[in-house]
Amino acid sequence: MTASIIYVTVGDQKEAHLIASTIVEERLVSSVNIVDSVRSYYWWSSDVQQREEFLLIAKTRTTGVDAAIERI
Repeated sequence: MTASIIYVTVGDQKEAHLIASTIVEERLVSSVNIVDSVRSYYWWSSDVQQREEFLLIAKTRTTGVDAAIERI
């Protein structure tokens, strides 16, 4: 079995918990870690932006990555 990690950031805690519980309950991933309050920096409209986000780290079989990403 080959395992993969799916790395996703979302804007709020409610969304993070909804995604995590959904993809675990539907058995699309084996587990999800939620990391609260990560600070992200990125380019947007010619400026560097920053914002607080929530990081989801999901573990699954490599064969299940596409289905999990589609559901997310």
